Formats: sequence, C-alpha cells, structure tokens
Amino acid sequence: MKKRLFMMLVAGVVAVSVCACGGKTEDAAQKTDEVAATATTEAQTEEIKVSEREDYVALEDMETDKYVTIPDYASMTVKAVKPEVTDEKIESYINMEILAICPVTDRAVENGDAVLIDYVGKKDDVAFEGGTAEGYVLNIGTGTFIPGFEEGLIGVMPGETVDLNLTFPKDYHSADLAGAEVVFTVTVHEIQESTDYASVTPEQLSLLGYASKEVVWEEAAKTLEESAQVSYERSITSAIMEKLWNESSVTSVPEYLVDEEVQNKKRFYDNYYMKNNGVNLEEVLTSQGNTMEDFYTNVRPACEENVKIYLIMETIARAEGIEITDEKIYEAVEQNALLNGNTSVDEFIEVIGESTVRNTILSDMVMERLMEKVTVETITEEEAMAEEAAEATTQVAE
Repeated sequence: MKKRLFMMLVAGVVAVSVCACGGKTEDAAQKTDEVAATATTEAQTEEIKVSEREDYVALEDMETDKYVTIPDYASMTVKAVKPEVTDEKIESYINMEILAICPVTDRAVENGDAVLIDYVGKKDDVAFEGGTAEGYVLNIGTGTFIPGFEEGLIGVMPGETVDLNLTFPKDYHSADLAGAEVVFTVTVHEIQESTDYASVTPEQLSLLGYASKEVVWEEAAKTLEESAQVSYERSITSAIMEKLWNESSVTSVPEYLVDEEVQNKKRFYDNYYMKNNGVNLEEVLTSQGNTMEDFYTNVRPACEENVKIYLIMETIARAEGIEITDEKIYEAVEQNALLNGNTSVDEFIEVIGESTVRNTILSDMVMERLMEKVTVETITEEEAMAEEAAEATTQVAE
C-alpha cells in the first residue's frame, strides 16, 4: 500500500507541502481561516511559504473533529473484486508476454524477419554520427535503412558478422553522407519470431531460459496470482476510501491548508521539470499556451479534496491511537523505490514536503488498520459488471 500512495506523490496526484509546526493554537488556525480569501495570492509565490505564516497550525496540531465527522467505520461493509486466474488467462499471458518474441538461431535471415542486430557504420574507416547501435530490432524488407542494408542481411545466420559496402543516396538529408561510400559492420544476434504455448518447441524454450513448458506455466500462474492479489487489495482500499468519502461529513476546510497544497504542488512540478527538462513549471505552461493562473485554478479543487482526505484520515488515526514518528517516516521512504541517483531520504522529503510525506504515510497506516476492521465481501469480475449494469439501468430509469 505504501508503494501505491508514494507513487501518487511522484506523479503529483497529491500535493507537495513543507510543514512547520509547534506551539500554534487552534484559535490561530481559525484566524487563519478568516483571512484565507486574501491569503491565496501568498500561496502562489515561493517567497512566503504557507507553513511559515505567523498563524499557521499544522494538521497534526488541529482539532480535526471541528471540521469532519467520520462514520462508524468498524461496522462498514464493502465489496471488493478479486480477479479469477483461469487457465485461459494464464495461456493468454504466456502467449502475449513470454512467447511474443521468441529467438530463432537455427536458420538464416529471410525477407520479412525481425532481427536483433548491432551495427557500426564507417566512412573512410571512421565511425560517423548516428551510424552505430546495439540491440536494434530491424524488420527486413521495410526499407528502414539505406538501400542494400536490409538486403545484405538476407541469408546471414544468427551469430554471424558481415561487412556491407553501401552508398548513401545522393539526396540524403545529411550533406556529409549524401552520396558517400560507407561500410556497415553488422552482427546478427537472433531472428525474432512469435509463437504460442501450444506450438513452442523445447529449443525455443531453452533459448528463452525455460527448462520446460511446465516451468513457463508455473511462472505465469504465479505472476497472475500475485497480480490478482494486488488488484484485490487495491479494490478493497478503493472501496473503503469511497465509502469513507461518501459517509464522512466535512463541514468546512481550513483554506490555508488548501493554499499550502496549491503552493507546494507548484514546488513539486517546478522541481520535477527542472530536474528532467531544465525548465520550471511556468516555462512548461507557457510553451503549452497556458498561464500560472490557469494552473492555480485547475489544481485547487483537487488540493481541497486532498485536505479533506487528510482530515478524515487524521481523525481516524486519533480514534485508533495510531501515531507516526520520524523513524517511521524515514523507514517508509527508504522502503520505497523512489530514491534514485544521489537523492537521499532528506532530499526526497524536502522535495515532496514534510507534511505530505507525513500525511501519506499516516494514511497508509490508517488504511492498514481499516482493512483489519472493515468487513469485505469478495465478488467476481462478472458480478461487479452485473452490478454496474444494473445500477446504470436504474439511473437511466430514474
């Protein structure tokens, strides 16, 4: 469950925030709400963080029951779909995911084959730019390469290396290569064919690293069973969250927390685009014909929903005596495959925001507790589809 919620953070589904707390009172939070209408502009700048406002109160320091009333979750019943793993699904998975690309090494290349190759192109014994590749899959006969290249591979056995003496077309787009005589040294690693479970040969299985068809079947079945379990757990958490959302009563939302969500979502995207594209969010928006004002307008409704979810989960956590510590936060971050390159736990928390990381992990812990308490009625995919169809028919009739 932690991985799912953390991936939501990375995708920017939930907002980024940096939260500072300590010593603030509930009265201060109410004062902040009163000036929320004029504070939104502040939330749209990086100069003053919402969490640094004089009257800021962190979510964990608020009296959340003033804002939200939660249902009797311990007596809740939800329906969750558990996919059935059938022989038909297993065989289909094998054909599409395991045997869709099957190596062939016992015959020569023919027209129409897909071949896995490495190649180096040289002009006057010097490799030229764009003329080298490894692990390239080429479909023979498509005319993807210059005349003579694909034809020169017909009849070559997998494992062989050939030199192709070719000439670039005179109208080639690169002036340096137009009309030039070159040599491509090409190694054919394998011919790639698709097969299916019914007709796959022992030789093909061996090339794919399988000892027998039974081994393939067992691996595929295990993969699908694990996938079905993950899907089932997601269905449970989704059903629980939907029921909580529908049956909880949120009387009001602290607008300054929404401001914080908006402000820090911008921080998240700024960091994301700067790291991956070397530009900030505003530059990306401008290139798309949008403005920062458009961004703020579009993200605010989702940010408000985030805050409502935070309030619900925080209230349940207190009712259940669930506490979160810095140690738990660090452990949860370290357990997720989100730290890449030289990014440290501290750097990740800084980018995502202490408040968002804390609230997300707390939501994980609350959901785990709810899965123990809520009654789950397991239904099949067919039953779920039938219920959806019946519901749609009822809505049309009304």
